[in-house]
Amino acid sequence: MAGSPAADGTSQSTNSEATSAKRAQRRSSGATDAPARKRLIEATVALLRTSGSVSVTSRAVADEAGENLGAITYYFGSKDNLVDEAMIAVAEDLIRPVIDEMVKPDVEPSTALFVGIQMLHNVLAENRQQIPAYLHSLAAASTSETLAGPMAELHQSLTASLASLIEAYRRDGVAADWVDPVGMAQVITAVVHGVAMSVAVEDAAGLNQTDPTKVAGQFGQLLLNAGPGGRGT
Repeated sequence: MAGSPAADGTSQSTNSEATSAKRAQRRSSGATDAPARKRLIEATVALLRTSGSVSVTSRAVADEAGENLGAITYYFGSKDNLVDEAMIAVAEDLIRPVIDEMVKPDVEPSTALFVGIQMLHNVLAENRQQIPAYLHSLAAASTSETLAGPMAELHQSLTASLASLIEAYRRDGVAADWVDPVGMAQVITAVVHGVAMSVAVEDAAGLNQTDPTKVAGQFGQLLLNAGPGGRGT
């Protein structure tokens, strides 16, 4: 007997068969527990990127990963814990490469600083679908112990990397003495998050007015004008 139709027009039996096929494929490939855990995180990240947190139901994650519902509880304790880890993964994927680029030892501090600022805004321009999940991870960190530590560490690493470059920038006489490295680094991250919010709101409304790369260029000019010969003195 044919399965009853699902909301998208497919039959429940068809969806069940597809999920069972995925599970059988995992078993036949000799997959271990660690890959299964990783698949659940990757499936959650994929759902966050395409449809937002509303789409992340336990069933949707299990189907996407080709695992059973019990695997979520087994590996993460709850769906909420799984979503937290997925949001950490999204944030790391976006921000960590920028930090790694800025701390390269063979790059001049002034170059690394402007590259870092440009990369931060390019990340927003090139990964617009991931911005809502990233913003959600920032907001949810205040109430989630799972998110709080990793998100704080990531944010501190970003701020510290920017501050170190700004300090070198000031030490070389490029930036004026009144520029506070930590304060300016916090301004930069605040601007990035503000741009991220603008992009998320505009995308939800079908607009595309904010250009993150232009914002980065303007911010670079502000830093140049904060130098001893600029207007900020």
